[in-house]
Amino acid sequence: MRTDIYNGDKKTKTIILINCGAKKRKCSAKARDLYVGGYFKKTLLYAEYLSNKNNAEILLNPAM
Repeated sequence: MRTDIYNGDKKTKTIILINCGAKKRKCSAKARDLYVGGYFKKTLLYAEYLSNKNNAEILLNPAM
């Protein structure tokens, strides 16, 4: 779920990529609010924890 990107000797950014899942609301919403499956919610919660701890960027990928 977590990967570090390096540019030569410089660490540029930590990126956390998570799948969005299949279960979603019937109305339009931001991705973090649109997907409602249990696995997605737990994964997002853990990604937010890692993001706060490591100053990382979270990317939601609905196409995986």
